[in-house]
Amino acid sequence: VFDNGNFVHDRFKKYLKEMGVLESVEVEVKDEELEVVGRYDARVKIKDELYIIDFKSINSDYVNEPMKHHVLQITYYMFLSGIKNGILLYEGKGNQNLYEFEIKYDEELIKEARSWFKKLKQYINYNRVPEIDPSYERNKYPCSWGKNKCGYWKYCYG
Repeated sequence: VFDNGNFVHDRFKKYLKEMGVLESVEVEVKDEELEVVGRYDARVKIKDELYIIDFKSINSDYVNEPMKHHVLQITYYMFLSGIKNGILLYEGKGNQNLYEFEIKYDEELIKEARSWFKKLKQYINYNRVPEIDPSYERNKYPCSWGKNKCGYWKYCYG
């Protein structure tokens, strides 16, 4: 499973390089205040505009919109990098169809993400387990999917 994701990343980076738009890959960004570190997959320059690109391989035959947590993630990367343009590039694992979504910088999403990180940091600082997101269902993703369970499932539901 992880090899497939790595192959997707390697292939996409190769294509971007061949197109002559690739500026850099695996760029680390940090939020020193909240002690958050992330890494986006690629930075490209298209028509004199910089874009952050994040690659995702997904278990879906069709994607009509990006997943909210992916939008939050790339928006946070935009916030930390100062680059206000983003692209989420999905590849369907079963059919290799590509789905591209341009993501615009959204200050409200930044507030939402920073609020979540601040709350999480408090749990870490006080050595407490975070509350379960009420939208999660114990037998559905991200808590459980197929034969797999989140590594912390037993702490939440066990």
